[in-house]
Amino acid sequence: MSLTQTEKLGFGENFVELVVQVAPELAGTPLDGKEILKDVVPKQDRAARANAKQEDAKRASLAATAEVEAAVDDFYRTCSGYLDAIMGVVGKGSPAAKNMGRLRSRIRMREDAASEATTPGGTAPGAVQ
Repeated sequence: MSLTQTEKLGFGENFVELVVQVAPELAGTPLDGKEILKDVVPKQDRAARANAKQEDAKRASLAATAEVEAAVDDFYRTCSGYLDAIMGVVGKGSPAAKNMGRLRSRIRMREDAASEATTPGGTAPGAVQ
């Protein structure tokens, strides 16, 4: 089982606290507590800064996503509303209105099928005008 970043950071913090506590006992041994801390504390700081930077990026990404979703939804709803109004003006049941109504369904069709669904002139192939 591998540890998460949070678990690794927590372990490191606990390790630093342990070394601070046992540093006097390590004096005069090959494992000098002060030397261990000189090695570990800068790495702890670097990891904490990198983690904070990543968390900031996540928050910014979530905010950007919400902004994009709202803007795209507003754009789509506005276009869709105008399309409905235009279809009403040309006659809701008319062939032209039916063709215009395909704009919404065409966005999910395969590209080649979408190009066949309507012609540039505004009528479906074979439709009666």
